[in-house]
Order: sequence, then structure tokens, then C-alpha cells
Amino acid sequence: MTAQPIPAPRAPASDVIQRAFEMVADTVPFNAGGQLALSVPRGLLRGLPVGVMLIARHWEGATTYRAASALEKSGDRRSW
Repeated sequence: MTAQPIPAPRAPASDVIQRAFEMVADTVPFNAGGQLALSVPRGLLRGLPVGVMLIARHWEGATTYRAASALEKSGDRRSW
């Protein structure tokens, strides 16, 4: 999922709330299930940041942290 533009200053609360809930579908299932999930920045798409989401199997969070570290160290951040 590409980052969405931040609502303008003084935007109606409904716009701010709507923007926040656009991302909930990506994270709630894992939060509710007690799984580790994290996002690693990977680059820009049309000027907005893009990340890759890594999700651990239950009780295997260390593997996910190692994968995230390897991605960050790869330095392969792209701009599309």
C-alpha cells in the first residue's frame, strides 16, 4: 500500500479519520491474531513512501526481525 497524502490543515475530522481507517485492513488481522507484523521502508512511488510488510509466524518473531534487518542493510531502496 502506498502512503496516502496527509489531510490538509483544518481538514474536517471525518477526512482525517477516513484516511486513518484506509490502512486498518492491512494491520488489524495480525494485531488481533497476536502476530508480529512490521513495515520496512523500500522506496518511493510517485513521490510517496512505500514499505514492505513482514509478518511472523506465531512464535517466530526473531526470523522476521532478521529479515527486516537484511532488507534495511541491502540499501536497495527504489524509486518508481
